Amino acid sequence: DGAARPAAHVAPSPIEDDRASIRAGDRVLLVVEDDPVYAAILVGLARERGFKALVATRGEGALQLAREMHPDAITLDLVLPDMDGWSLLDLLKRDPGTRQIPVHVISGRRDDQRLSLRLGAAAALQKPATREELHAAIGRVAGVMLIAGAYFIQSAFQRRLVTGSILLLGIGMLGVGVFPGNNA
Repeated sequence: DGAARPAAHVAPSPIEDDRASIRAGDRVLLVVEDDPVYAAILVGLARERGFKALVATRGEGALQLAREMHPDAITLDLVLPDMDGWSLLDLLKRDPGTRQIPVHVISGRRDDQRLSLRLGAAAALQKPATREELHAAIGRVAGVMLIAGAYFIQSAFQRRLVTGSILLLGIGMLGVGVFPGNNA
């Protein structure tokens, strides 16, 4: 119906985002990044992919935005000024209101990629990343969202999307495999 989503009761971001213009039905990406240059790049790429962007430069603000605005996806930097990104990822995945939101971790350390996936991230990317890699990462997030009627089921060892009688496995860096299933 085009009505605005409820306004988040979070301090405005020092990085320009779309929080004032988000309407019901808009695809929204929450960018959790304290580096203003990197955050601005991610916001621009999100807009190119048809998302409205919210920016949080601190973990507490990101958690509050996720709970209040229910973004369709999140990009998460692991090094934040007030909170460890691992802690934020854990809080997001334990909260019934946010656990289904796909999180794409963007980290400066290669070892973080495997751990990110094991802890519930839908995908992980190593910094520094090229514009093309970031564009592809946001595209993967959009691809996950295109599967209508799916339920994102999270566990520490396995990520699955279940819809109708089709089981989709391997969301993330490895792509998507489709296998018949009976969901019983």
